[in-house]
Amino acid sequence: MKMRFTRIQKLLLLSLSFGLFLFSNPFFANSTSLVDDNHGCSNGSLRIELNTPDTVVHTIRTAYNSVMPEAFSGKWNKAGISLVLTSSNVNPNVPGTYKECYTATDGDGLSVSCCRTVIVKEEQSSSVSEINNNAVSVFPNPVDDGKFTVRFTESFASNHVTIRLTDVTGRIVYETNASSTEDLVVDVSALNLSKGIYALQIQSSDRTAVKSLVFK
Repeated sequence: MKMRFTRIQKLLLLSLSFGLFLFSNPFFANSTSLVDDNHGCSNGSLRIELNTPDTVVHTIRTAYNSVMPEAFSGKWNKAGISLVLTSSNVNPNVPGTYKECYTATDGDGLSVSCCRTVIVKEEQSSSVSEINNNAVSVFPNPVDDGKFTVRFTESFASNHVTIRLTDVTGRIVYETNASSTEDLVVDVSALNLSKGIYALQIQSSDRTAVKSLVFK
């Protein structure tokens, strides 16, 4: 018995076939991922574990030794996965916010990239808290129109905070002072920032939070 398809059914089958092609084709499957809550990045069956928090603090003018991540796959063993450091601009002698990024590729050509933020700064006194990323939320992320909102929890409440936005080279592209007692709307649309990943650092007198932002 010969099956007959309506025009709509044919279009649905064609769309499904094209979607499966995109999903299975390594060229389209490759992607760069944001660091998730488990300090890693995934693309399909391939994953990178940073083996550190997504943001680390390094004391200026001391030797910096990068911690190598690990790559895992639901299909390939470690011998079938390459993992390389693709970029790093960390300068342990100059204060700033830096990035180091790794890329893993499996035998099918599927790849995933993952970046760690490194903050180089003067050694903090014992009265200063460690980084507390959970005390701040930023939305929307990705950022479409150059505008985003920073929301603080009560644990971050302070009369004064400094907001810094840095690019992947560690260059500060935006800085402002504000109060963390209410939501802060940041508008950097006039800067015409390039698409990519930026680090947003929020610092008060006793704590720091760093968030990764994607500008589309």
